[in-house]
Amino acid sequence: MVLALLLVFEVLRRGLRLRRQRQGLPGTGDVARSQLLAAHLRLAKPAVILVLVGFVGGMASAVWLRGFGPLSKFHGWLGLLAAGLFATAAFWGRRLEHARPAEAKALAGRHGLAGLLAVLVASLAAIAGFVLLP
Repeated sequence: MVLALLLVFEVLRRGLRLRRQRQGLPGTGDVARSQLLAAHLRLAKPAVILVLVGFVGGMASAVWLRGFGPLSKFHGWLGLLAAGLFATAAFWGRRLEHARPAEAKALAGRHGLAGLLAVLVASLAAIAGFVLLP
C-alpha cells in the first residue's frame, strides 16, 4: 500500500498541474496539455487498481490472518471510504476522458474533488493503520 500511496500522490500532483494549466495559472511550464494528460492517465489507472486490490487484500488479511471482524477497526472504515472515493474519481475520470467539451468542465471538477478527497482519506487511513502494525 505504501507503493500505491506514493503512486497516488504522484497522480494527484500531475492532476493538479493539469488543473493549473486549464485555468491558465503559472507553474505548468512548456509541457503540452496532451503530455500532462497522458502522464496522468498512465499512472492513474494502475494506481487506482493497486489501491482497490490493496483494500480487498487488507480486508482479507484482517479477517483471515488477524482474526478481526470485517471493518471492526477505524482503519478499515477509512479504507472503505477511500476505496469508494477512488472508485468515484475513476468513474468521473473515465467519463471525463470521453466527454464532450461542453460537459468536461463540470466533470473535471467532480473528478478532481473526488480524487483529492480520496488521497486525503487514504492518508488518514494510513496513519490510522499504524496502530495495527505488529
